Amino acid sequence: MRSNLRGSRCFDRGVDTSEYSDEEMEVWESGPSPQRYSVSEQDSAFLVAEVESEIVGFAEVSLNDPELDKLYVHPANQRQGIARTLVEAIEQRVRDHGGGSLYVEVSLNAVPFYEQTGFQRTGTYEKTVAVDTESVEMTMVDMRNALR
Repeated sequence: MRSNLRGSRCFDRGVDTSEYSDEEMEVWESGPSPQRYSVSEQDSAFLVAEVESEIVGFAEVSLNDPELDKLYVHPANQRQGIARTLVEAIEQRVRDHGGGSLYVEVSLNAVPFYEQTGFQRTGTYEKTVAVDTESVEMTMVDMRNALR
């Protein structure tokens, strides 16, 4: 059962949590560890956004079967165009690598952003998100952007 926070816009965690319960957010936020980020893989690109020499966000894409794996902007720097700039740079990397579209699996709260950047929904489903011994079912959305 979802908490009574549904429908409210709670940004104290840095994201709009209105689509998820506290339990879902706690499990989701607790992993994965930074060591699991594959920044040295040759078939991926990892981009970092900086403002005044401070890292404020990052994005990672798998290039062989183009998928936007990670996109993050620090809460203090959100709504400044940084995420959009990262997505545009990732899309260019995919084009340069010969890709014609970009896939992303997103949480419900991210759907409006991705729709604004040209992605279209291709499916919705429940996914088990597990970290250590904790797990929850979360609604996720598949989206794809045909690159021009």
